Parts: sequence; C-alpha cells; structure tokens
Amino acid sequence: MNEIFKPTKDGYDISPPGVLLLAADTGFGAGGKDSTEKGIANARQLASDILAAARAGGYPQCDILETLLVKGEVSKRVFLMAQKACDMAGNDRLAAVFERMRERTK
Repeated sequence: MNEIFKPTKDGYDISPPGVLLLAADTGFGAGGKDSTEKGIANARQLASDILAAARAGGYPQCDILETLLVKGEVSKRVFLMAQKACDMAGNDRLAAVFERMRERTK
C-alpha cells in the first residue's frame, strides 16, 4: 500500500487517499471542530467529489466507503478502500477535483 501520510522535513506529503480521509474527518468528524462552517462545507464537497471521481472510474464500493467515512470509522479497511477508490478514480479525474476545489476556495 502506498503511504497515505509520508513524513518529510517540512511536514507531510499527503496522497489523494489521505486528502479524502482528512476531508471526511473535517467534514463529518472531529476534525471539523476547529473549522468554520465554510471549511466544513468545503471538506464535505471535496470528499463527495473524490468519491464521484472514484464512481466514474468504476469503483464499486463508493456507497460503503462513504458510509464508513461519514461514521468516522478509522481502520485499515477504510484506508485500503480509500486507496483503491483513488486508484480507480485515476490521476486525471483527481487532478480535476483538486483544481475545482482550488477555484472554489480562492
């Protein structure tokens, strides 16, 4: 499995599955306690858009993954599912998702 959060000298490199997990935690979980309403809404939209990209790429378990993310489940299963979802979304779809988020948050 690829590293989702890879330590660097400046902090962390975060892979797309890591972005999905962080967005879900901010949008639905404890990570949102330090965020604004707009930040929570943006995080929810980002998680939704990543899952939509995975659906478009043929990932068959998006509904299950979404349910687990909304419930705040943290497990190896969720990490593996997030990795597979992002792999199936593909780099082009994910790049488009991240670009839309950048545009929304300017």
